[in-house]
Amino acid sequence: MANYSGEVILVTGSSAGIGRMLAEYLLENGAKVLGFSRNSFSLPSQNYQHYICDVADPVSVQEAFKKIRADSHCLTGLINNAGFLAVFSSLLIPPKVAQGMINTNFLGSFLVAQESARIMTRNKYGRIIGISSMAELLEPIGDAVYSASKAAATSLTNSLAKELAPHRITCNTLAVTHLTTGMSEKIDAKVLQKVIDGLPIPNSARIEDIVNVIDFFMSPHSSNITGQFIALGGLHK
Repeated sequence: MANYSGEVILVTGSSAGIGRMLAEYLLENGAKVLGFSRNSFSLPSQNYQHYICDVADPVSVQEAFKKIRADSHCLTGLINNAGFLAVFSSLLIPPKVAQGMINTNFLGSFLVAQESARIMTRNKYGRIIGISSMAELLEPIGDAVYSASKAAATSLTNSLAKELAPHRITCNTLAVTHLTTGMSEKIDAKVLQKVIDGLPIPNSARIEDIVNVIDFFMSPHSSNITGQFIALGGLHK
């Protein structure tokens, strides 16, 4: 368990699922947490500050960061967690749904990382973590656009790792296996179990598995760890 005292960490998609779990974990361990979601939300902590932001909308992201700057927050970390999943055959997926996944999972990750890095570079320090999915590697049926959008976000994170390294900002990716959330409940249980059974370690993830990697990437001692990809469940790139 890490000590996040003095850290200011932005978590996108903080109102539900993994994002909420991570926000609560970081708060419990001393961080000040800034949260993004499309709706109003709060956590029972004076160290949590929420901003209504649709990461897929460039104007919304810019407005949220104007408020962050006005509130004089100095970011030390970003967890790019916000995601949009819709399971469709590639022959049937509506273009609007496909565009929504690309805008949230890829473009949104870029927009938030861009604005966060602009703050981090002033202090020559930062930790950026992208949350990906086992779908990126397994490329399951029905997840063509989702898995592609997550793979694109990982490629983005790796490129940012090189660009931001001179500013002492690290950029890494954690791909999670199944964890029961509102988003994962949209997937047919039998289909999901078949995917899990195909993992080298065929288990669902626990929040403890996730924060173990988050702690590693966020640690001040991980200054030489960047452009890395860790997947739960025994997967590898």
